[in-house]
Amino acid sequence: MKSMIDFGVNEPLPSGTSVLMFSADWCTSCKPAKGFIENVLMKKHPSINFLYNNVTDNASLAEMFGVSSLPTLILIDDGEPKFIRTGSTAVQHIDKFLSDM
Repeated sequence: MKSMIDFGVNEPLPSGTSVLMFSADWCTSCKPAKGFIENVLMKKHPSINFLYNNVTDNASLAEMFGVSSLPTLILIDDGEPKFIRTGSTAVQHIDKFLSDM
């Protein structure tokens, strides 16, 4: 099974479309969201880069994007945030948005 790419503040965004998930080990809603991304979305949308940021280890990236609640998923297209969703239903919203692209 393919895993999400750990992503930090000093790393360049991959070209194309990416979904960046902000999470934390203590976030109970984040675990099923990450599992859904890895088990469903990554297979359904193989051309999308799926990135993961643990805010406990790397809070500065979350601050740059104004993240105030977890999980937060941001769809980034050609370096620009296009779609932001937070909370336990964020993965379903991202899935629909990607399917409609």
